[in-house]
Amino acid sequence: MFKFVAPSKQAATFMSEVATQAKAFQNLWNARPDLRGRIFAINNNSINGIKGAMNKAMGVIAGVADMCYLKPEGKTCWIEWKTDIGKQSPQQITFEKLCRSLGHEYHIVRSEAEFIKIINDGLDNRGEDN
Repeated sequence: MFKFVAPSKQAATFMSEVATQAKAFQNLWNARPDLRGRIFAINNNSINGIKGAMNKAMGVIAGVADMCYLKPEGKTCWIEWKTDIGKQSPQQITFEKLCRSLGHEYHIVRSEAEFIKIINDGLDNRGEDN
């Protein structure tokens, strides 16, 4: 007999972040083909310990933002997705501080609208069409 087991709060939060990020990215991909390759996800979540060890050996580090946006004029913007109540881990806070200390933009987004605003603001500053 199948028994439903509710996901843990942490798992539910993660899936909500994933779903929101995926929807926003897919909508942007379809609406703005000119930005393809300039906005991408960074997969820093491993499915198991073996894959985690392999990823770590290849340079994956904890705390790196969920997405990177290559803006005009050589600028880089890091995007961390969170739910309405999500909080950064200590590693994510450290990565944010590193980014900012090097002059990079870093944003925490909680909705597709916030994500699109960051993308559009980056283009508006350059005078490109939206």
